[in-house]
Amino acid sequence: MNLDFSPEDQAFRAEIRAWMQAHVPAPSGPSLGIPTHKETQLAWERCLGQKGWLAYQGPPEYGGPGWTATQRYIFDTERALAGAPGSSPFGLMMLG
Repeated sequence: MNLDFSPEDQAFRAEIRAWMQAHVPAPSGPSLGIPTHKETQLAWERCLGQKGWLAYQGPPEYGGPGWTATQRYIFDTERALAGAPGSSPFGLMMLG
């Protein structure tokens, strides 16, 4: 079984990484899974929403980008590597 990322997945990773480098807010609270300040979280979610990535787990008909499981994995990995805030435990994560 080949578990390497396809060239398309590698290009997707590069796109996500570049976007994260340009848009991740400066840390405003403790790390290690402790939530960021509310204002930072809201600003980050607005930024993701403007890009169409806020509801990234969902299909296009429900406002998501329609990513594959591999793309969602890449997004989550790159978001963590960039030090970006995680998803709010309320809102989309609970309702979706």
